[in-house]
Amino acid sequence: MKGMKASELFPSRYLKAVDIGKRGICCTIKDGEMAEMPDGQKKAILYFEEVGKGLVMNKTNTDTLADEYGDDMERWIGKRIELITVKVTVNGEQRDGIRVRVLEFDDDVPEAVAG
Repeated sequence: MKGMKASELFPSRYLKAVDIGKRGICCTIKDGEMAEMPDGQKKAILYFEEVGKGLVMNKTNTDTLADEYGDDMERWIGKRIELITVKVTVNGEQRDGIRVRVLEFDDDVPEAVAG
């Protein structure tokens, strides 16, 4: 089994923590869509200029981006983010998960701040 990796046996259209690795990936949001998951749930998927797979959005990542870029997900297109791996607890088990980190602030400066 020389050269074989267990993580490559079951390819996915969507990003997994193993795809990100320990260093993280900086990327630009290109597009998004709603997609039906194998369990029948519909979830938002984000796609990026620099990455071939989409990111299945969870509440934590959605809230992070919405807090910075607003509720209108169309405004997220073109924004730079970093995908990182963190330890998360799912059903009492620790595993690696993907989190988003904002790399830049929104270009829209409120009038009160702009002066």
